[in-house]
Order: sequence, then C-alpha cells, then structure tokens
Amino acid sequence: MKEDKYIEFADKYDYMMSADSSRNAFFKELCEKHQIESLLDCSCGTGNDLIMFSPIVKKVTGSDLSDAMLRVARRKIEKEENNISLKKADFCNLKSFGLAGYDAIVCLSSSICEIDSNENLIRALKSMYESLEKGGIFIIDQGQSDAMMKSRPRFIPVLNNREMSRLFVIDYLDESNDFITVNICDFIHDGNEIAFSVNPFRLRIRLIDEWHRMLSDAGITNYEIYGNWDKSEYDKNKSRRLIIKGIR
Repeated sequence: MKEDKYIEFADKYDYMMSADSSRNAFFKELCEKHQIESLLDCSCGTGNDLIMFSPIVKKVTGSDLSDAMLRVARRKIEKEENNISLKKADFCNLKSFGLAGYDAIVCLSSSICEIDSNENLIRALKSMYESLEKGGIFIIDQGQSDAMMKSRPRFIPVLNNREMSRLFVIDYLDESNDFITVNICDFIHDGNEIAFSVNPFRLRIRLIDEWHRMLSDAGITNYEIYGNWDKSEYDKNKSRRLIIKGIR
C-alpha cells in the first residue's frame, strides 16, 4: 500500500485556498445548464469544493485516496446538515468502488497531474467517463498550461499574513517539459521564532497536444478545452490554465 503523502500536509492544505468568484460562477452556470442533480468530486481533498457544490446539486459525493485529506473533509462537513457523502476511492477505477451513474464528475486542483504514466491517465479518463450517466459531463482542471511550462516560473508567492507565509518553489526536472516538483515552503510566524517546513509534490504536466492524444486514446471525442474559468478559448501562448469539459 502506498504511503499517504498528505499525512503531514492535510491540516495545512487549505492555506493555499482563496475565493475565486469566476470559478464559482463557472460551476454554478454549468450545473444549472446541464441540470446536474448528482455530482462526484473524485479528488475532493479537504472538501472545500464539496461545500461549494452542496447548495446547487441535490446529491454531492467526494472521494479521495488520502485518509488524511478525507479526515479533514469529514471534519468540515460534519459541522452542519448537508447532502454530502465521502468515500475512499481511486479515481482510476471508480466503478469498483460503487461510484457510478453521476450527472457530473469533477477532478480539480491539479489532482490529475499526480498521475505519472499515460497508461494510468487513460485508465482515469475512461473511469470518469464510464461512471457518468449518458449525457453527463466531466471537468478536469489541470491548472498548469503550455504558456506556464514555456515561461517556467520558479517562485510563486501564495500567502503572506501575520501567522504564515507560503511560497511555491518549482523544480523543472527535464527538458521535455513533463515533470515538475512543486516544493511548498511554509514559514510559520510564532512571535520571534519562525518554523519552516517543505512539502514536495511531483507532478506531470501535459501540454495541449498530448491531452488531445490522451482523450482520443480513451475514446473521448466530445470535449472542449478552456484557457480559464471564463470559458475563453485555450491559447498555447497565453492561457494560464487548462480546463477540460467533456460530455458522455
């Protein structure tokens, strides 16, 4: 069994979260347009998006492989009455965990980038696609884009307040623009003392042409790729996000 890499980080994960009105509007419009009544967030992490979906979708399910992340999510959703359920599951094989028949499946916050091999990525795409009802939709947010991988930013400040500062330091691991390591550097301010920790996460960033190949190999032909939450057309040279919307 793989070690839970979030065990030391789950309680600190939410420090990188910030409100994004355009992202919220994207999902609200999407759920209304497609009359979404059941939704699975198959990489739900600490559950923030489950809480966002709860008022606009009748049945919300969150799944994740990390016990540590699910523990934080459970702590949040147990605070009040809601329509959210949680399950430990691998999004590469959702049906084997009894997760199927959804109107929508989402995989957000760059979770898809944790898949190293293209073989496993195709398994994940098929798993999500086949767990949808006919006419159901899936959304994958890679986050990183062709433009970002071309410019190769090294330092990305995330948070700075009285209690804590967070900085992403990115290592680019090869010339093929595939693999990066995001080192999440946290400085905890405690009076005159500063506590410092680093949590590295290895990600594989796929460029737009590779995504077209992977979707085709998974048998998915009905999809669009956006460059941001405003549904702008994806531009290799300018877009700062890569968001896939597919329909079964």
